[in-house]
Amino acid sequence: MILLATALSLVLLLVGLAGPALAQTLNVYTAWPESLSQPIFKAYTAKTGVQVNFIRLSTGELVARATGEKNNPRADVIWGAPGDGFAAAKGTARDTSPASPRTR
Repeated sequence: MILLATALSLVLLLVGLAGPALAQTLNVYTAWPESLSQPIFKAYTAKTGVQVNFIRLSTGELVARATGEKNNPRADVIWGAPGDGFAAAKGTARDTSPASPRTR
């Protein structure tokens, strides 16, 4: 049930991001297994027409890549990694959320 709720939340989030200004591809880094991620990304593409390119990485690889790319990010979305991995990376990756002081 939690997995279904998480998947639905992601689809709703991504659908909300799919405005006219959004490119026709969305680049995603994920630590979730491909067997769980791919069906969600396919559903998103079917719903929006936006192709999802994703790279599946371990949490450590994901954090290292995001940290290394903080000044020139290649992923539009980082999704599905344990919270402790993000806690370890706090302050190292570029925060572009609307509430971030970096985007004001």
